Amino acid sequence: MSHLNTRTLASVLALSALLLAGCSSPSPAATKPGAANEPPAANTPSPQPENESPAAQEPAAKSLTTIAERVGVTGFAESSEMAPGASAWGKGQLDGSDVRIYEFADTDARDAFATSFESLGVTADDMVAHDLFLIAPNDTAQIDTIKAKLAE
Repeated sequence: MSHLNTRTLASVLALSALLLAGCSSPSPAATKPGAANEPPAANTPSPQPENESPAAQEPAAKSLTTIAERVGVTGFAESSEMAPGASAWGKGQLDGSDVRIYEFADTDARDAFATSFESLGVTADDMVAHDLFLIAPNDTAQIDTIKAKLAE
């Protein structure tokens, strides 16, 4: 992968992080009553059932953490911000480079998320799909290393 592709991917991932930050706070238009101004259902957090304890919500964090550990990502932390279509996501470092790991409810959501970056020049070859996870390193030279660690 060329240096240009690595820089492009880093720029796209930085842009997506900025866009995700905007997803965490509702816009003034989204707070006005009316169906046309309602935020999409995917961007609204679902209420926690009364009989579900906070501990019952931990498997996503453990799953993300397990993948991060398996790949060798250090300093991994789950984000409190929402990523469109993702159940959860977080970021850490692999050999000094940022790596984002996303978890999805199903493979259709995972694949749709990956496809959404194609218009920005980021293809499925720039990420690693593994079960319900998508691993997106800033340094695409790490793709083969990530795949090998997941295959162990």
